[in-house]
Amino acid sequence: RGVDIMAKKKEGNTDEKYIIQCKRWLGNVGSTPIQRLHSMKTVENIDHAICVTTANYTSEGQQVAHSTGVQLINGTDLMNELNQYFPGKYYHAALQLLN
Repeated sequence: RGVDIMAKKKEGNTDEKYIIQCKRWLGNVGSTPIQRLHSMKTVENIDHAICVTTANYTSEGQQVAHSTGVQLINGTDLMNELNQYFPGKYYHAALQLLN
């Protein structure tokens, strides 16, 4: 159903459920993948939904994520996170073209 990763995180005596959709795109991600992710979150009783892309999100995609509670991670944020834990190991040439 478009979900790439399903995970659980132990929080005390309960498990928090996560679903993550990964998009390796050069163009911006619109609202459709985010709507699908939210739909699965609701139907499957998931606690957290996250969409990760190597690019960015359209304004419509950002609005839908905000209204549905889907967390967004764009390419710049992803690279910053990776470089925090693995300094100098990752490089995304397309992001350099966008900046």
